[in-house]
Amino acid sequence: MPGFGETIQNELQNREFRQSYVTENLRRGLAYQIRAIREARGWSQAELGHETQKPQSNVSRWEDPTYGKFSLQTLLEIADAFDVALIVRFAPFTELLETVADLSPHTLAVASYDEEIEAVQQEGLGGAAKAILEAQAFSFSAEDTDRKNAGAGYGFRQSEERLLPSIKEPPPEYKPALAGVPS
Repeated sequence: MPGFGETIQNELQNREFRQSYVTENLRRGLAYQIRAIREARGWSQAELGHETQKPQSNVSRWEDPTYGKFSLQTLLEIADAFDVALIVRFAPFTELLETVADLSPHTLAVASYDEEIEAVQQEGLGGAAKAILEAQAFSFSAEDTDRKNAGAGYGFRQSEERLLPSIKEPPPEYKPALAGVPS
């Protein structure tokens, strides 16, 4: 009898199945993760609603695995409330299979930025992630000090310009496609 992984690999050969698999994993995965993070923080649905400035009924809908009608703006607001990163990108099916291999609440309930930094400081972190987090922490603290010394206020716009210079202007090959898009 074939194992679960082998069965899924066989089913993924069918395009209709692939589309349904992606849709259901996205719907259910987001709902389960929102609930797992909320519960890990000990928040009620009303408390998450307060953090996102939305009614509790919205939170109930977000945690419904059959809902699945999230806007990017809503996901960004939820990520901000939890103080976690949001990653939205296209990926190969093999990556999706790896991602859904462990959907336990422990895995889904990702740490907030502060919790992550604290864990890094206490337990250490190896590789590129440690270097990136240390560089960002140093960069932000140095930037804050420079701004305080210069009497300038710290705002997202300055941070955005420093961190995201490569996306201010779309690459030349995108300009024809964006010609009719209002800025």
